Amino acid sequence: MHIIDREGDSISHMRELSSHEYSFLIRGKGGHTVEYQGKNQKLNDVADSLSYNNTVTINYKGKKSYLSVSEATITLTRMAKPKRFNDEGKRISLQPGKPLPLRLVVSKVSDKKGNVLARWVLLSNVPKEIKCDELARWYYWRSTIESFFKLIKSAGHNVESWLQKSAKALLRRLIIASMACVLVWRIQRDEGIQNAKTRKFLCRLSGRLQKEVAEKARPLF
Repeated sequence: MHIIDREGDSISHMRELSSHEYSFLIRGKGGHTVEYQGKNQKLNDVADSLSYNNTVTINYKGKKSYLSVSEATITLTRMAKPKRFNDEGKRISLQPGKPLPLRLVVSKVSDKKGNVLARWVLLSNVPKEIKCDELARWYYWRSTIESFFKLIKSAGHNVESWLQKSAKALLRRLIIASMACVLVWRIQRDEGIQNAKTRKFLCRLSGRLQKEVAEKARPLF
């Protein structure tokens, strides 16, 4: 299963993944046009017309929230727009392809007052045996690792500045950096007295200023 952010909403890539029988769950771009109930409509308009159910309780950005899900069947018929250039330096022309039927899964996160905190419009080719609320949870889990990506990429380990010359060397350093993240994660969430002292000490080393009430939340990340 390939779970991909909005940049993966490319009809050419989805057709290629489906042709190789690869399963995917991709966040769609609301402005893209799809065929729904025999009409061409914007993805966001289709999502707005659906009824939501299967509400479950989740933790969203540290607060108790509610995840609601809806589903529809759509078809992608648009032509692909390759960003490649031919030998003459001209952009490759539009490429038609077979209609691609997909499941549209729309999940939204709301607070207890019903205010929408987030909405994900998801496209998938997985069979109906996997329920839509399960797919919504998969993408929710994917969204929760963004803080780890940020930590590895720019806010801590700065992976793009590493100078390893081989894939193995890069992998070894990634493993070490990831284990450091796991250790900090465990220290953050352990309720023991010793770890509370360790959190305060590490927070002092980090140089970050924060309120006492936030100490147990994310002292380092």
